[in-house]
Amino acid sequence: MSERAAVAPVLPVFFSACGGADPTLLAGLFDIHPEIDTHPSALLLHGGASGVESSRGAMRQMLDESSRVAAMRVRNGHAAGVRHVGTQVDLSDIESADRLVAAFPGAPLVCVIGDGRRAVVAERCGQLARAGRPWCAGMSRPALLFDAPSLRLAVVRWANSLRGALRAAELLGDRAMILREDELGAETARAFGSVCRWLGVSSEQGRLLAAVQAARARVPAQPPAPHWREAMTEADKAAFKRIAGELLVELGFESDLSW
Repeated sequence: MSERAAVAPVLPVFFSACGGADPTLLAGLFDIHPEIDTHPSALLLHGGASGVESSRGAMRQMLDESSRVAAMRVRNGHAAGVRHVGTQVDLSDIESADRLVAAFPGAPLVCVIGDGRRAVVAERCGQLARAGRPWCAGMSRPALLFDAPSLRLAVVRWANSLRGALRAAELLGDRAMILREDELGAETARAFGSVCRWLGVSSEQGRLLAAVQAARARVPAQPPAPHWREAMTEADKAAFKRIAGELLVELGFESDLSW
């Protein structure tokens, strides 16, 4: 039996992290699931006239490699069958979403999106820490985290980073699933179970729990960032609402603007 005949063709499932979200947990969950493997390289969505064919060619190489690995795992008794290769893509703008859908119109996409308030606070705290001026909520009088221009720039950048995810969801319809990062982190087994059922792969609870524990062990420890409620002043919150408050509501992070 040839390696290619040993398993069904491996199909792509794309995933992306937008709005400051971290893709590490979802990538780990995909990689540990017995019917999904994650590819170590992200797929670059090339621009220009040959972009679609270049992207398809790169994906064909990934699928061929994953099919060979899957066949070897089945032959050695380590897996019942690998059905998907999970591949990370960058959807940081509308054009990248357009290129993804043009190259792979039928492939499923899972987007993890981050809360803009958490994202801008974490980004700013990281900048200050690298400059040797870490912001600390425990100080008796902590310095203001933002000035008006820096906050506006950070919020606009966050909102723009979600355009690719929203554009892809618009184009793909029911072939796209959007997960909130806070839900994936707090209710990982439930959220990942919904992804598995959507993909048509095993969602057996024991396997899911084992995958969750293993994936969490792989996530590198991050220095704790202050909660946005501590770090943002009332003026910061009001400015965020003016710029992108409605987007928070649209994405389900808030039910209204009363936060």
